[in-house]
Amino acid sequence: MNSIDVLNLLDQKTEFMDSLSVVADMGCGKGQDSFWWSTRKDVDDKPRNLFVFSVDRLLQIDNHYRHKNLRFVKEDYSNTTIAKNRVDTVWAYNSFQFSTNPVKTLRHWWDIMNTNGLLSISIPQTNYIDDLSRWQMTNPSGVLWPHNMCSLIYLLAACGFDCAEGHFRQKRHEDMIHLMAYKSEFRPMDLEDASLYLLDEMKLLPPSASACVKKFGMLRHEFLHLEWLDGTICDLAIESIP
Repeated sequence: MNSIDVLNLLDQKTEFMDSLSVVADMGCGKGQDSFWWSTRKDVDDKPRNLFVFSVDRLLQIDNHYRHKNLRFVKEDYSNTTIAKNRVDTVWAYNSFQFSTNPVKTLRHWWDIMNTNGLLSISIPQTNYIDDLSRWQMTNPSGVLWPHNMCSLIYLLAACGFDCAEGHFRQKRHEDMIHLMAYKSEFRPMDLEDASLYLLDEMKLLPPSASACVKKFGMLRHEFLHLEWLDGTICDLAIESIP
């Protein structure tokens, strides 16, 4: 599932799209996804005129993806000059894995997001099952920290994002996983204080993750049952067995 597949699913959520004014594309690369956001139209085929921050440390925007609604920001996405409570949606496709400080990055994104703003992250896993049913473990250049569904659910919840009402996708033979969570009323916590038990009490974990905490005191990959945007359930017990 590439970025356009995910974006097209979001585009079908009319109420959600109608609520947006400002989007931040973090790690925008050449700007293809930024351009998509800036050119959205409503059900009456009228431009939505979404304002888009296109953020990248290198910022090598392709001229094909330039648009009047885009503002190019050549900054580290973990510490931008975007004002607090400014952004309705933070979009980070295939970029969050390059953060040298994931906690700092998520705290900054929480700060710049509006109440109930949506965070969407798509990221390669560090281990997954390939088409020949073999476990693959990867460590691409520039990626310092391993990420998987369990670690990301914990990290997002600890940084103030409501994973209980979130959307998640992980499929066998795909190295990419996708997570969407809304900004909660709770500020990001110090990880030393953010136990899974506390996050469960705060109701920031998906139901199956909450059940794991109550039963095992930890998150277990094979016991997670997570819902994606289209209503399908990702049963990771099945997905993780060759």
